Amino acid sequence: MDSFATLKNRLHSQRRDHGRGRATRREDTHDRPPAHSRPGDEGNTEIDLSDEELIAAILEQASPIFIALPDGTLKYANSGYRPIAALLTTGPGFDGKTLPERHSQLVFDVVRSERAVTVREAYKKGNLTKHYLLRVSPVFSKNQHVIAVTGAFTDTTREIEAMTRAQRERQRFLDVTRSASDWIWETDENNALFFVSERITEALGIPPAMLKGRNLFSIGVFRSQGDRPNLAVESVAARRPFRDAVVEITSPENERRTFHLSGVPVFDEAGRFKGYRGAGNDVTARVIAEENANRSRNELTELLEELRRKNEQLEYTAHQAMAATRAKDEFLATMSHELRTPLNAVIGFSEMMQMQPFGKLHERYADYNAQVLKAGRHLLTLIEDCLDVARIEVGALPLSIEPVKLSTLIKDARALITLRAEGKGVDISELRYDGPVELLVDPTRSLQIFVNLITNGVKFTPEGGRIGIDVSIDRTAGLAHVTVWDTGPGIPPEKQNMVFDKFQQIHGDILSREKEGIGLGLTLSRQFARLMGGDVTLQSAPGQGCRFTVSLPLNTGEQGQK
Repeated sequence: MDSFATLKNRLHSQRRDHGRGRATRREDTHDRPPAHSRPGDEGNTEIDLSDEELIAAILEQASPIFIALPDGTLKYANSGYRPIAALLTTGPGFDGKTLPERHSQLVFDVVRSERAVTVREAYKKGNLTKHYLLRVSPVFSKNQHVIAVTGAFTDTTREIEAMTRAQRERQRFLDVTRSASDWIWETDENNALFFVSERITEALGIPPAMLKGRNLFSIGVFRSQGDRPNLAVESVAARRPFRDAVVEITSPENERRTFHLSGVPVFDEAGRFKGYRGAGNDVTARVIAEENANRSRNELTELLEELRRKNEQLEYTAHQAMAATRAKDEFLATMSHELRTPLNAVIGFSEMMQMQPFGKLHERYADYNAQVLKAGRHLLTLIEDCLDVARIEVGALPLSIEPVKLSTLIKDARALITLRAEGKGVDISELRYDGPVELLVDPTRSLQIFVNLITNGVKFTPEGGRIGIDVSIDRTAGLAHVTVWDTGPGIPPEKQNMVFDKFQQIHGDILSREKEGIGLGLTLSRQFARLMGGDVTLQSAPGQGCRFTVSLPLNTGEQGQK
């Protein structure tokens, strides 16, 4: 490197051309104000340091500096620059003679352009990062040739870190406001908008520039809230904060959107009102949902009111129906009782006449009497059936549950229908059971079930047909399943449920029935079985006869086997 004296003389000979941005001659260091003297040296202004030592001392105290020749040769670098050069130098390290490549390129650029350049640089060492503003300037000779280039570093670490913190805080503020609201706004003291955040574009498709300068209350319709004016209008007039004021804004596409605006007044240090600052939230979806919910709630209220009225009408109708049913049942029971009394007298006198205790009747009168007795007994059976139906429906049918052998019930039922079956030519030879199974039932009602089912089979089975029974025992369920089958015409599947309804006969209507009866036998049989803990079911098909299965509870104490 050149001596400091040589370098000093060269630097002193330069002038800076301010119009061209070039260096002018520096003042000699002897022209600077003298350093402060120490106590006791009053009047002594002589400096006892050589020029080279003085320059070296000053440059060492300065920020990092380097001085290079136009060809890039390093002429001087103070101690502040050396660590920087070491970070930029690869290989064995900084030798104090050669500039790092990056700085050499800057020197060449300055020499070529004859203008100073300023760049920002950052150097990281370990976990620390230092930021500098590097100004590289040309040094001119008297004839305006570049004779050297200086590089001076200004430490901007604090400023950069402060800017970074400020940007981080600003970003945090933006993130918070973005998550808490859809857009931010500010007005001056005249309620004119001078700031609107970019997110207004997402909400309305309106760029912020279209809203700036407009009065806050002109951007949309501020809806009144009940009998009070809009919260924002009322609060701004009183210089008070407000929250969730409702405003409807129409977008350029004519789409109406609803916002909640919140704002606070802003005052300067002297307490003078400067405007408002606040945020807006898009609540269109919520408003639509609330409107739909209110509409649905109103519709539901109307439906509930209609349902209430219909329920009241239904209850009234049901009450009338129950009263009518009760009156019918009471009438039926009364009439059955009143009819049975004279009918028993008719049957009794007919039976007495049949015995001819007072002398022999004429043959024709005897035949008439037999027909009267038969009709009376049939009519009594029908009346008894009607009376049983009435008793079941009012829950007044008495039952006497006791053990009874199944074989006895089948034998007694067979005996009651034998004459009818023989008279019609129906084979009932398979209508018998001799097993030891014992049931726990009402004997009278159980016998009535089997008589009804067998009589029904005889009634609808043509001459030459057959009637029989099958028995199976389900000891797990505690039931005996007795199936009464016949070879009659069968019943279509769509009509099988009807046969258990009251007053139903599927073979013809009430005016064209070929068979006697009023259609209560199967109804009573199922009701009796269910009252005793069993049931009656049907399996049938057209042309394949019928299979009525009676399920009745077993006497769990009996040990008989099928």
